[in-house]
Amino acid sequence: MESKNLTPMLLLNRPVAPLAGAILGTDPQRLVGESPLRVAPPQLEIPLSPAQRRVWSAELAEPGTPAQSIGRALTLKGPLDHAALERALVEIIHRHDVLRTVCRPTDPPTQEVQPPAPWPLPRHDLTHLAPLERRRVASNLMAMDIARPFDLTTGHLLRAKLIRLENEEHILLLMFHRMIMDPPSLEILFDEFAALYAAFSAGRPAPGASPAIQFGDVAFQQASLHGSAPERSWSADISPAAVQSYKIDYPLLEKLRTFSTATGTSLEATLLAAFKLLLHHWTGETELQVASSDVERRPSEARNLIGCFTDELALNVRMSPGETFRSIVEGVRQNLRDASDTLPTADHPLSFDARFERVDSLRAFRFGDAVATPKIIFPPVARFDLSLLVAEQADEVACFLEYKTSVLTTLQAARMLEQYDRLLELAMASPETPVQRFLAELEPL
Repeated sequence: MESKNLTPMLLLNRPVAPLAGAILGTDPQRLVGESPLRVAPPQLEIPLSPAQRRVWSAELAEPGTPAQSIGRALTLKGPLDHAALERALVEIIHRHDVLRTVCRPTDPPTQEVQPPAPWPLPRHDLTHLAPLERRRVASNLMAMDIARPFDLTTGHLLRAKLIRLENEEHILLLMFHRMIMDPPSLEILFDEFAALYAAFSAGRPAPGASPAIQFGDVAFQQASLHGSAPERSWSADISPAAVQSYKIDYPLLEKLRTFSTATGTSLEATLLAAFKLLLHHWTGETELQVASSDVERRPSEARNLIGCFTDELALNVRMSPGETFRSIVEGVRQNLRDASDTLPTADHPLSFDARFERVDSLRAFRFGDAVATPKIIFPPVARFDLSLLVAEQADEVACFLEYKTSVLTTLQAARMLEQYDRLLELAMASPETPVQRFLAELEPL
């Protein structure tokens, strides 16, 4: 596909995404009052939460694409009990109602929890193939599943597939629709998954129990308190996309953490400020609107639940070359605070062409006698022109730039990540220097 330039018009009035309360470094309950969570009355259909309503609106704008899929591929190295793995996965699906949820196109739309049912895990044993052929076939098997859209009204909004490459090396592909999953929920799922597998593979009973409160109870309360969510005018421009990545290594990460602590904000806000500054450099625009994710879980009983809690906020920040990086970070922090309760509506249509989002840490974890290493899976199409996703670990931050191939070339995307790294270095070296001075050191697009 022919590439088009990243022009000011492409990024004017656009959004970018991380957490609101966590980024602010503020207890979310100070920002939004909390009502006690009550179990929803027995009923087959439950209203969609505000976050789910926006996912639903996006799906209606461009149905039948995998753009709203969220996936992880777990590389499992070590001995693996296939039966225990499947049993653990089925147990999680039975415990969490949201993983058995489908949507009903009523007015307003609702969600319905399906009863527990057998859930066989598809398995593919490739050990009979030559080593290189195994990798190729595994990639093809995953690509087909990743490209497959979900149907919100039928079947599961979760798919899984186990691929055996060696006697002690497997890949478990997990794909979800955003209607039932968000990045923080993935970390909760992996912790529970590992605990259940360890117990079952050792012949022990399942630890813990089903949550007393389910995601549907949260959705019911939110719908009761806030009514129907304001509809947002989503961009229906779903286009082919590609991904490039790089890592912020520990020496720079330590500087960023120290700076963030000193300014009373979070690492995510600092990284978001640098990304906005880079967008300003590339577009020449002084006012950029970006999408940011509010992942705070209200009320507090919901903090260990799996579900679609993440909502997208519209953030506006005025960029001035005369400002210092410290003042820009403070402006982003204030903007996140102001945006945490202000969501765009149809009266103020937005086209979310850029976002910044913090995702799960992608840290390796014990899985019985094996080690599981998660890898983020991107669908082949994207809703945003640009997305910068960050995954923080103890000694590094993995950064992923997802971009529409009609907006950036491969070379431009690589240059953008290089300049982002350089901008962070310059900002940490001179946070009180007007940003105009170190922007001059960066090459234009």
